[in-house]
Amino acid sequence: MSMLAKKCGYVSISELHSNEIGPVLESYVRDKTYSKWNKTSKERFKFDTIVRNCHEAVQPFIDVGGKIHAVGA
Repeated sequence: MSMLAKKCGYVSISELHSNEIGPVLESYVRDKTYSKWNKTSKERFKFDTIVRNCHEAVQPFIDVGGKIHAVGA
């Protein structure tokens, strides 16, 4: 991941994650897709994976993620 981040012009993996996951999380809130999620939804799986694996890169989006998680849980 570190090599990918550097090849894409990012300083760190966190910067790569932060720039790439922002639009995804914001689209969940904008489109309100979370209201249709269940435990086996593809979008719910993507959200869980982002939250579990992107660590500090998720922090700038915690409000967005919190809104989604609270409704989609």
